[in-house]
Amino acid sequence: ALKPLINVVENSNARNSPADAFKRALVSIGPMGIPVLLEYIALVESGSDSLWPVDLLAEYGMVGVSNLEKAIEVNNPRQILAVMEAFAAMGTAAIDAEESIVRMAQHASPSIRAAAAQSLASIGIKPAELSSLIEPLLNDKNLTVRQSAVASLRKSPEAAAEQLGKLNDLLNDPNPGMRENALLAIASTGNQASDLVEEVAMLLADSTPAVQMAAIDTLGFIGDAPDLALRQMDWLARSGNETVLLNVLNSLGRMRDRPIDYLSLFESNLSNADDSIRESAFKGYIAIEKNNERLLVAMIKVINDESVSMRHASLKAMASMREDAAGAIPHLIDRLDDDEDQDLALGALRFMPSKIEFIEDYMASLEHKDPGVRHFGCRSLGRLGSDAIAALPKLKKARSDKYRLVRDEAKKAIQRIED
Repeated sequence: ALKPLINVVENSNARNSPADAFKRALVSIGPMGIPVLLEYIALVESGSDSLWPVDLLAEYGMVGVSNLEKAIEVNNPRQILAVMEAFAAMGTAAIDAEESIVRMAQHASPSIRAAAAQSLASIGIKPAELSSLIEPLLNDKNLTVRQSAVASLRKSPEAAAEQLGKLNDLLNDPNPGMRENALLAIASTGNQASDLVEEVAMLLADSTPAVQMAAIDTLGFIGDAPDLALRQMDWLARSGNETVLLNVLNSLGRMRDRPIDYLSLFESNLSNADDSIRESAFKGYIAIEKNNERLLVAMIKVINDESVSMRHASLKAMASMREDAAGAIPHLIDRLDDDEDQDLALGALRFMPSKIEFIEDYMASLEHKDPGVRHFGCRSLGRLGSDAIAALPKLKKARSDKYRLVRDEAKKAIQRIED
């Protein structure tokens, strides 16, 4: 029934639950199903985008890698390619297949060598060894293999760091895809690539937009850029489309101290219509701006943003400022009525001192529907001591609250006020 079973899976809708049941049946048959599955793979039309055979091979491999290694000996290119892809999907569970994968990295077929490069980067080989195994593939005569080798280095920043010299050379490759992949591999190494900032910055002027974007991203991950590059990024952000603007904001935001002269770019985009751009501008602004007063003004502006992620970024930033953000207390109290913001607002308020001018707000919070807010009200009033004597009637009522944490905090507050 194996062949009919495979035909049923192939002819079923990928999202069809019966098809999933048939796939599980194939796996449950055990290693006996591998030869039939490989036979199907060998006969399937070239260029088929069906992924389920590879997924099934990976599941078989989880039971025993040797079951898949045997398929390599058949020397059918389609079968070998599927097995390499299965090893990559298995991740570290395929480490025992390292020797077989290394052999396939020298196969006559470029597509198999390229797939082997991806498998080597996925199975958990130590970075130094991976670097030495990938190095010959970086010099492969086939472009696809070289691109796959560079892409595999992105999965191991330590291995990529050992190949920075070669990656630097590839920044001058005539193929734009290779230049882009080399940049992204360099980006994965972070500030270990600080010696390459000048070379990376040169590609800000690349004629291919994808390479330009990769250069912007890479400078951000390195965390530095020459002054000329910073000016060029600023110009690109102000004259380009929203995608360029977002990339520049993200990149400059990662550099922290370096782009201090470009704060206006961040500030001017705090009101951008695009949620992602506003959020990136805000995160970059609070990473670069050092003046607490100006920071707080920006945070208060953002705390009422329609975007949940923007408001949450502001609330988290206020919490990190602790008592320096005390001026935002009334705004934080306002957020206590929003279920989406309540927990973060309470978290920020816990770090801030109680202020007598907000006693009415604290007293009102004693009647809030959420026990966490009522607990906050009791605690804040207790911190005011005898200045909160007007709150005693409500605090005494809170001693009968349904929740123990509120009752206990109310008792503590009363004691502090009366003492």
